Amino acid sequence: MAKISGPFQSPPPVEWRERFAAALTAASGVNLPPAAIELLTAFAPNPKKYISSDPNGHWQLRSGVLRTINTGVGELTYVAVEIVGFAATPWPYNDELARRSPTSSVSSGSFRS
Repeated sequence: MAKISGPFQSPPPVEWRERFAAALTAASGVNLPPAAIELLTAFAPNPKKYISSDPNGHWQLRSGVLRTINTGVGELTYVAVEIVGFAATPWPYNDELARRSPTSSVSSGSFRS
């Protein structure tokens, strides 16, 4: 996959995104639609950090990737991973956010309406 220019890292290779998606799909407590899993894996630049292969070659989440908190009205399970950019949005929106960031090296601009 070609590198994307700009302030954010490129997505990981497709095969690693698929492995990460397989591990998320197989994990107990994950109830995300396939489209959400696909978006999450595209914005996690280092999926190797979060998954491992079992002796049978099945991909699984490493310990600590899934976390549960008590929300006061029940428990919430979340995926604790580092992501880049603005999750679940197209790449041009990421670039627009970077232009507005006061810490960005990208020239400043404004949101288009």
